[in-house]
Formats: sequence, C-alpha cells, structure tokens
Amino acid sequence: MKHIARLSLGLAALAAALPATLALAQQAAPYTVVETGRSYGRLQDAVEAIGGGAGTIRIAPGRYEQCAVQQAGEVAFLATQPGTAVFDGVTCEGKAALVLRG
Repeated sequence: MKHIARLSLGLAALAAALPATLALAQQAAPYTVVETGRSYGRLQDAVEAIGGGAGTIRIAPGRYEQCAVQQAGEVAFLATQPGTAVFDGVTCEGKAALVLRG
C-alpha cells in the first residue's frame, strides 16, 4: 500500500511539473518554422532559416524584446494563440520589430 501511495505522489509531482517544463521549452525556442518543425530561440534565426523561400513562423505566447530583418522570401508570422505574442521595446534599423527589405 505504501508503494502505491508513493507512486501516486510521484505521478502527481510529475503532472504538476509538466506545464512548467513545457512553458520553459517554449521560452527557450519560441519561434517554430512550420514547414520544417524546427524551433529557434531567436526570431532572426527563424527568418534566416526560411531565407528566400516561403514559410510560416509560429510564435509562442510571450513578450519579446527581439527584432528581425527579412531580406527575401515570403514569411508569415503567426501567433500560436491570437493576441498573445507581443514585440515591444526593440527595433531593427531604427524602424520596427519586423523589417522587410528588398
């Protein structure tokens, strides 16, 4: 009986830790290129991964102090939950958080 109680407590602790672990994973790499499934910690890296092609970057909920310059291609930026991805406080080239060049 003690073994079952310990197992239940262990599973409860694991279940409680899972959301925090998932949140940390999203914070570590919040930008995902949909077409490849690859995630990036910096927005600029995700934009560069698409390069001159076409792709979509999914952005995890959060407030970001990052910017990116897109020099080619067609990139769609999509929040995983509408209204939950905010870019604030940083601009590229003194213009905006997302700068399209070329």
